[in-house]
Amino acid sequence: MEALIFLDYLALAVMLSFWLLYDRYAEYRSSKGSRSLIDIANSMRAHWIHNFMQSKSQNRIVDAQMVNILHRGISFFVSITIFIIGGLIAILNSGDAILLVLHKLPFYAENIEQTWSVKVIFMIVVFVVAFFRLTWSLRQSQYYAVAISGAPCIEFNVKKNYELVEKIANLMSDSSKNFNNALRSYYFGLSIMAWFVHPIAFIISSIVVVWVIYRREFHSETLIMLDEINHTYNQFSEDRKFPE
Repeated sequence: MEALIFLDYLALAVMLSFWLLYDRYAEYRSSKGSRSLIDIANSMRAHWIHNFMQSKSQNRIVDAQMVNILHRGISFFVSITIFIIGGLIAILNSGDAILLVLHKLPFYAENIEQTWSVKVIFMIVVFVVAFFRLTWSLRQSQYYAVAISGAPCIEFNVKKNYELVEKIANLMSDSSKNFNNALRSYYFGLSIMAWFVHPIAFIISSIVVVWVIYRREFHSETLIMLDEINHTYNQFSEDRKFPE
């Protein structure tokens, strides 16, 4: 840590501030009813649970396949994260070839050799955080799979029994929230790569990551299309007005 200069500490503080504050900001926007990808997806999950519990059919193959797709997506990232952490540990003390490449760049930090281990360790920490978030999301996906399997497959009045629909949908939303937070950890973890070149590049990459995440979650074309789809779903739900 002694080899770090002021710019290194500043860049690291900027990244950590953006990472932690953006998570709080996204939750705050969600609590205030702002339209976001997460909120729209949560509403659509409620529609999903509502529809299969209203169905008189005993066939839940499609629902089981959907749960399996969600589960496999999380499992894939769990496996990839283990490989990333293992790779970072492997290059912790064997980054000579990478250092030679960095030295050929027109702009690079002069203390790069002295701070190499520190920067790699910070990357490992970020991806370990992502791993814990992903594994908890994976466990939650198993729990909501059981909840969906045990849900009553009879037509009933959703106005009187919506509490059950809401609890299952919230369980799925919690899993999705942890998965989404893990992906944010990925984004900020990858931004640390710019730190190996120069602290200023690290600051710029952190700003770019926040901007990209913000645009995708609150102002993307995908959000607009999903919002329109969810609004149409609401029009078909005569017994309850789902949140938009």
